[in-house]
Amino acid sequence: MSPEMALYYFHSRIGDFLAEDSEGTELPAIDVARQEAATILAELVRDELPTEGRLPDVVVDVADRQQRELFSVEMRSARDN
Repeated sequence: MSPEMALYYFHSRIGDFLAEDSEGTELPAIDVARQEAATILAELVRDELPTEGRLPDVVVDVADRQQRELFSVEMRSARDN
């Protein structure tokens, strides 16, 4: 790993399904990690768009090298009252 690069893990949740990132991605800054998380979220939402019914909640949790959660980006489905 380059000295100026940090390792980020992008764990995704779709409904109750969790996909853990076991490899991580080297990125130069946390702002770049936020952009990457937003891109991953958009791709997951696009892939999960239902033909009928509601889209499940989709979340991307971003963790550091020690697997400490740094932030999450999410798309929550609308709830009926």
